Amino acid sequence: MDLASWAGSINLDTAAAKLLQQLAAALPRTGEFTITVFGSARLEDKDIRAFQAVLAKTGHPTEAELLTELQMAVDLFRPSFAEEEGYDLAENCRRLWPLLYGREIDPRKEIIAPALAKRKAGTGRQARLQTAIARRAALSKARFACVSEADVGIPKAMRTNLVCLLMSSITRSLFLALVLGLIGSSNCSADSPVSKTPADQGFKRVIPIGMVLHAPATQPTCSVRPVSYELGSCFQLDKTHCMLVSNMDEQGGPDLCIGNDAFVFEKLSDIKAEKAIIINRSETNYHSPGREGASFLAKYPVSGFFVPAGALMPDGKPHPGAGSGLLMSICVAYAADRSDPTTAGKVESNWKSWDTVVEFIQVRWDGNKLKVSEPVKTRELLGQKLIDSPFGQLSPLDLGFVGACQLESNTLHAVRFDWDGKKWAPTRVGPRFTETDKEFEPTIQRQGNRYLISTRDDKIPKVRIYSSEDGLNYKFLFESANHYVPRALNKGLDGSIYLATNPGPGFLRNPLLAYPLTDNAFGEPTIIHDQDGIRSDKGDTIPFVDHGQAANVFLEGRWRHLIFFRVCDLKERTLYGFQKSFVKQLQGDKGPIPKRPTSGAYVAELEYEKVTAPPYKFAEK
Repeated sequence: MDLASWAGSINLDTAAAKLLQQLAAALPRTGEFTITVFGSARLEDKDIRAFQAVLAKTGHPTEAELLTELQMAVDLFRPSFAEEEGYDLAENCRRLWPLLYGREIDPRKEIIAPALAKRKAGTGRQARLQTAIARRAALSKARFACVSEADVGIPKAMRTNLVCLLMSSITRSLFLALVLGLIGSSNCSADSPVSKTPADQGFKRVIPIGMVLHAPATQPTCSVRPVSYELGSCFQLDKTHCMLVSNMDEQGGPDLCIGNDAFVFEKLSDIKAEKAIIINRSETNYHSPGREGASFLAKYPVSGFFVPAGALMPDGKPHPGAGSGLLMSICVAYAADRSDPTTAGKVESNWKSWDTVVEFIQVRWDGNKLKVSEPVKTRELLGQKLIDSPFGQLSPLDLGFVGACQLESNTLHAVRFDWDGKKWAPTRVGPRFTETDKEFEPTIQRQGNRYLISTRDDKIPKVRIYSSEDGLNYKFLFESANHYVPRALNKGLDGSIYLATNPGPGFLRNPLLAYPLTDNAFGEPTIIHDQDGIRSDKGDTIPFVDHGQAANVFLEGRWRHLIFFRVCDLKERTLYGFQKSFVKQLQGDKGPIPKRPTSGAYVAELEYEKVTAPPYKFAEK
């Protein structure tokens, strides 16, 4: 690679150029490698999405970096000649800036005038691109193409799992910065702090499917306000049927969930609101033990497990609990007017003192009908106070299942559940395993011979991962930066693990990203869902695209990996009393907006080349 040939359009003293030289030095001398920049000056939707994808993956270009690049290429802002293909770079900037940085931009004031002032004063580097190259590079599409690491023999310390990356470019130098930002952050040096999923593992593409549920077909009897579906958890019922369980959110109360519905389906198009099967519903006149007066009992998304009918054990014998499962729904007592949890403070959530109870709901499937038991309110688990159930689905542990519950003193413990011939019940509790007493929302997955649990911290923007060999006794494994948002460990069809979460900033929960886990570290993310390209919580919409919980299911004759998640807008949600100071900032003087037609339960499919870790084997008919 002849770097000198790029000297007219990049600064060889930049970090990006130096990293390019390191990459070039690592490539074998037996072949030739080419970087090609091409495209047009149009700013199309796909180009905007490419900018957003690069920014989400690398954190670059920052606003300052992009301003500097554009100032160096100020000649691009000159009007085109009549015989040339016309474009308006200033207008492109005005379109792009709010989507990337959450604010409007005045190109003449912030780009053109400072650049001309520097030029007049004789300071700064003048990026004099040749006219033809410059006009075709401006806000254009660029492709960095290379063969795989196995084909070129890149040393292990420099392996990048190179693929074709499609992105946007302002100038060649910015293009290199973007490409090298991706490479530099994905294990291209021995000192890299993150990992890269091996080329033969992980999903190969995301297939967007979209919203499957918006609002219930009929108004729930426990509700008098607008309601929409939110989270989704998918369970295999038998070899041809699956069950989606989705909770409902009522507008007017903070995070006020009013129960769950189930939907049995053989294909995703079968999921329709009018086919809802009630799992549980909120109670409008609930009396907590030892408390005076009535309260409103909110009921939240389920966690749990299900053994499909026809499922076999490893020895080929039928599973004793086949066709049955357990759902658990955490419930919180609210004030009778649904304004706040009964013990919430005016300036602090006080969530550890909330009045909670967990409903255990046994479910059975006979191949034709779903049978749902009456919810059993459970406040104690094997002699210990039960405060909260697991977050998401539990993991198989030989013939039983295991997940982390919040027990007395708000500490997390692994809990095993077994089939006793009539129902599923807890049988063993492991020791406390968390580093702090501020961790909650634990998710669990089994990977090979170990079990992994992730936790969310109430005070620190981190995700912590714990590991166990037996499913009950856990040790701290590692921690990683993660915004103050929900997160969930998910397991792919090839056994690989990824973390579904959001990067922020602020109150924003968009886009939903998948961070692959390899060698006890999280690698660079892939976008699962991006709602309108929003990157700031300062605009007219603040998307919540979160709680990405996935399942490997056999559907329509093949194994599929489906991830369900919520899409809504923070501006349509009622805030807690202790968040009163944020109301005007986030929602203005008028308060929450009406629920958007785009709010609901969504699904995407992640495609894998190999199916090496199906969760069940089924009896042949």
